[in-house]
Amino acid sequence: MSMPDPARAPGPLDDVAVETGRIQAELDESRPPHAGPVSQIAAALAGLCAGIFGAAGSYALGLGSLTQPGPGLWPFAISVVIVVLSAALVAAGRRLEDAERFSKASLLTLVALVTLVLLAALLPVIGFEIPSLLLMFVWLRWLGKESWLSSIVISVCTVAAFYVLFVLLLQVPLPRLI
Repeated sequence: MSMPDPARAPGPLDDVAVETGRIQAELDESRPPHAGPVSQIAAALAGLCAGIFGAAGSYALGLGSLTQPGPGLWPFAISVVIVVLSAALVAAGRRLEDAERFSKASLLTLVALVTLVLLAALLPVIGFEIPSLLLMFVWLRWLGKESWLSSIVISVCTVAAFYVLFVLLLQVPLPRLI
């Protein structure tokens, strides 16, 4: 009696490899086309400018020291990381192919940025509650494609949780309506 060769019998790992290959091919087909090296460099330069702007702004707030940090210390540290990574991307950008062409979906990023700027503008005027609630709702409903009900419930619960955490428990002096 001969035994079947276990090395030749297809196993569960073969099924996983086939399914992984199928999913990867499907993802490759649905990806937008590459933007090219010029766009890659432009995106890196935009990040570089944002990092430099952030570093200058946070430096103006005051860095303090590590034992007694000023309000600008951690934003400055993050801005320096952004500058370093953006500079590396500028150097390597021509050889990379991970930037995608702008499409209709790219406008979602612009909408997110505009709503975030609106939050920052409204915060000192009417407090953090209403702008935060609106920001959460817009991001969940229109950017995240959540249902109306879940967008409302999650927005209200999140802002309430932030209110309890930051205002009541940590006593952070946020501009408030309530």
